[in-house]
Amino acid sequence: CMSCTGVHAWCGPCAVKAHRNLPFHKVQRWNGTHYQATSLMELGFLWHVGHGGVPCPRAQENPNPEESSQSQMTIVHTEGIFTHEISWCSC
Repeated sequence: CMSCTGVHAWCGPCAVKAHRNLPFHKVQRWNGTHYQATSLMELGFLWHVGHGGVPCPRAQENPNPEESSQSQMTIVHTEGIFTHEISWCSC
């Protein structure tokens, strides 16, 4: 992560977990020869809105894909432009 303080070299799932509440951080991925810009969404990040970064308990009660409260959104932030898959609160 280029935005976090200190040296961090996480695997993809750990980077996603560490950024559960930091969706506007810039991340890079090792491609075998050098670090290359990527996004949290490309690493599998799903931004859960409404319950401190964890899935809405009500959405888990009704896992019907036709009633999904997920959408994709592009956000312009001071750190850059970010596209995220967002899971909205169902409460």
